[in-house]
Amino acid sequence: MRTKKQISLIYKTLYGIMLLGVFLSAFGGANLSDVRAQNAPSETPVFPTTSSTPPPITEVSILYGADCSSNAYGYNQDSSFFTEVLNLMGIPVTQFGLDAFAAWQPYENTMACWNPLATTYHVAWFPAGTGCTETIFNSANVRNYSSKYCGELGTARTLLYSGNSSYYKPIRDMLSQVSFNWQSLHDSIKLWVGSESYATSITNKWQTLWDNRGGTVPSGFNKILSDIGVALYKKNYSGGQPDYVQVVDLNQGASVKLMTGSMASPGTGGGPFGGNNPTFTSTSLATAWNSFNSSTSGAFCITNGAFYSGPAYNPTPLAFALKQNGVMVSDGYSGSSDPSGAVMMLELWGDHADIRSLTRDNLYGSSAPNILGGLSENANKSATSYVGRTFVGIDDTNGDSLYDTVLVFNSSYARQTDASTVLRNFGADKVIMFDGGGSTQLRCGANSYVSSTRPIPQTIGVVRGGDIPAVPSNFRIDSSTQIDITIAWDDTSNEAGYKIYKWDWVSSFVYFASVEANVTSYTDNTLTCGGEAYYEVSAYNAYGESAHAGWVHGYTQSCSNLFLPLILR
Repeated sequence: MRTKKQISLIYKTLYGIMLLGVFLSAFGGANLSDVRAQNAPSETPVFPTTSSTPPPITEVSILYGADCSSNAYGYNQDSSFFTEVLNLMGIPVTQFGLDAFAAWQPYENTMACWNPLATTYHVAWFPAGTGCTETIFNSANVRNYSSKYCGELGTARTLLYSGNSSYYKPIRDMLSQVSFNWQSLHDSIKLWVGSESYATSITNKWQTLWDNRGGTVPSGFNKILSDIGVALYKKNYSGGQPDYVQVVDLNQGASVKLMTGSMASPGTGGGPFGGNNPTFTSTSLATAWNSFNSSTSGAFCITNGAFYSGPAYNPTPLAFALKQNGVMVSDGYSGSSDPSGAVMMLELWGDHADIRSLTRDNLYGSSAPNILGGLSENANKSATSYVGRTFVGIDDTNGDSLYDTVLVFNSSYARQTDASTVLRNFGADKVIMFDGGGSTQLRCGANSYVSSTRPIPQTIGVVRGGDIPAVPSNFRIDSSTQIDITIAWDDTSNEAGYKIYKWDWVSSFVYFASVEANVTSYTDNTLTCGGEAYYEVSAYNAYGESAHAGWVHGYTQSCSNLFLPLILR
């Protein structure tokens, strides 16, 4: 018979075995398989489900391999295919969008059925009830789809996919005419196909289409200068004296800068609206360019701007209002009235512009940091005479009700209607007139395109867009605990910081957090044990945001089994 001491020892041994089992269950081999972080997981997040085309109601016949009819081959698809792709993506159908797809299709030149862009999207990821089927076309897993609708759906959902296909956001932004960034598009299409030469060539073709989108470059105008977000067009005439138009895309980070000569006197309280009416020193445009170029990175072109008292007065006040960088500099001496016609104002924000009537309430109530007063395009300033003209127009290129493109017209020999018509033909929705005659001048770098010896007190400078950062590389899960996941990436250059996006488990990656420049990791501590999350990261600066890197998929460690130990007596 066992003694009491032996029985106690047996219980302690059994209890120790039980504790070991609990420990292994909580922290042992099974748990090690859960503490993992995957850069290329087999799991797939919920995909976008946007669709404006109903699934086919008839049974879909299978078109595989040799049975695939010739009109189903990828390279045979016409604009009707891509019209439905745009509809499925929720992007307005425009000629530009169709032309962009038409330019892309020959690069794939695929024989895959109903798959002109050679996508690899699985029909298993389609919404239920489509009836779509597939086979594998080649070793790259390009799909043969079983109908035109299935191919349209596969193409649209590939471009919409909010996992890895956040890489394709620059393509979506281009097709929507929201923005065009050459480097982001190049990176996006290179991830699609993997070829540097392919990516460079098609992005260059898209750049040309973008510059000429919507037929907004009138006949006879040719681009003679360009940089990020800016372009200068010229139209020659048999008698000389060409027309020039600058196109300034604010969506690409390009900007318009309002400048003056040095202030000679502040004119405190002398303005018609109760503000100031200062005088400014007039200088040559060459001098103004040198100052602009030395103080502004990316200076593109400079032209004359405001009406003023005339060359006989130096220094001189300005006729109409000027606001610079949030500071109301001048009311002008004419206020809101002029005998030649209606007084207007050009309002400039970072990403859009507007042209409205210049009244005291509009001027002082405007949130625009930069404003320049001028005249209506219909005001009579020797309207029918062929003299120098400087006009500015604004265009809403993507239909979002914000005027995101500024158009600057200069010519030494034009009537008012000529200047307005050219800008309207470039797509301008609104137009304003600035000083003309002998004041009209245009200079871009060392080249003087419209010349005059007249000194001027106020100028309009155009600044190219800047380079956005490259996509962060080597994006990865760095570590995890029971309550957090740490993601990391390699530092890029030219960034102001990084933005982290997190999958919302519904339809998209949403903004989650930011870190400063040169910070290359982030810890998400909003999690619980046994959880998981998907992440993306992008780099940004003042000129825009890179395409997203990712996604990566991380897991927190499994929950521990908590217990209170028994006290053996």
